[in-house]
Amino acid sequence: MNRSLLLAILFLAFATLPGAALAAPPAPHQAITEYKGPETCLACHPDSGKEVAQALHYQHQGQHPFLDGVDPNTPAGMMVSY
Repeated sequence: MNRSLLLAILFLAFATLPGAALAAPPAPHQAITEYKGPETCLACHPDSGKEVAQALHYQHQGQHPFLDGVDPNTPAGMMVSY
């Protein structure tokens, strides 16, 4: 593939991306006028919140010798407040 054709394809690809980002939300979400954090989503999607909280990645805990000022023997992770 020659360079000018590749550049033209890349230009067209990037030129169309902003339109997708500015598209209207799906019909069920058009009534949402303000995002107030997870509670906005959980009002209609309570099971999704439970799935996130139960996900292994979210529950990860472990040692954290790289955190200054925190006892390295205290577990750290998304479910633990520093």
